[in-house]
Amino acid sequence: GSFVIDYAFSDAVVDSLIKLWTFLPTKVSEKTKVKTLCSRRNYFCDATGAVSRAIQTVLCDSLGCIPGDAMVFPYMRFLCYSKQGTDLAPHIDLCRVDADSGKRSTHSFLLYLTDCDAGGETTLIGDITGDARFKVLAKVSPRRGRLLLFPYRCPHEGLAVKDVPKLLIRGEVLLQSAANDY
Repeated sequence: GSFVIDYAFSDAVVDSLIKLWTFLPTKVSEKTKVKTLCSRRNYFCDATGAVSRAIQTVLCDSLGCIPGDAMVFPYMRFLCYSKQGTDLAPHIDLCRVDADSGKRSTHSFLLYLTDCDAGGETTLIGDITGDARFKVLAKVSPRRGRLLLFPYRCPHEGLAVKDVPKLLIRGEVLLQSAANDY
């Protein structure tokens, strides 16, 4: 149920997404002021659908599905890890509901916008606690233009970043073929 698609987007598209990120405000909550988060978060609503459609096209072309089988939700987050040593503890993503359709996501996606030659891997693991926490199912290095798709219920963690910045877009997808499983 997990997929890695290398070279999902050209350098020109990735450059455009990085430029978009520079214009997005950073949301700072009271909680953030007290405790520093591991990453800077910039929220993005793809109102025109351009980014969602581009990701949907890559998914359908790579997975052999028809366009209606994959729905990329318009609300996304740009995450920037700018400090060496920052990591993300093992966790499971929440299922999201698309505000317009009322449909629930089945998968999370990460679109890496920068390379990290050392560290920063996203590791899919057996569980978030116990011995299964150490069972590595897959380890995905951040590579510019790489798209990682995994079921939202899949336990995962972000390993310590060594090469900075690590910049990615995170969002939700509904794969119709997987919807019956949830």
